[in-house]
Amino acid sequence: ETARRWVLSGLRRRPEKVVNGLVLRDYCPENLVLRADGALVYIDEANLTVGPLDHDLARTWHRWPMGPDEWASFVAGYELHRSTATFRAHLPFWVALTLLSGAALRTRLQVPGAQDYIARLANVLGEFDR
Repeated sequence: ETARRWVLSGLRRRPEKVVNGLVLRDYCPENLVLRADGALVYIDEANLTVGPLDHDLARTWHRWPMGPDEWASFVAGYELHRSTATFRAHLPFWVALTLLSGAALRTRLQVPGAQDYIARLANVLGEFDR
């Protein structure tokens, strides 16, 4: 029943249209390297694909937990290239999709961590329902 409620909560907030583009699917600190010239470069393109940009942003939110000030700085940099308005408008959907797909993958591969995704989903969606 809880899972059904979460899925319905996310679906009620799903976007009618999504913007697709090149997505990294694993944008996080361990995949960033600072070169000697000061340039920041992304080093893991194994998961590079075409997909919903807002889903990639949700995956970044999940994989790279930031404090409020860090997130604000990240978003300010992101918005130099693309608005986060559609992401924010449909945040419960993207969060549910990100965490449920992560839990499903770990369950299918029989690797630990699925319960961590479910617990985070419960906490986050509980905040949206308030």
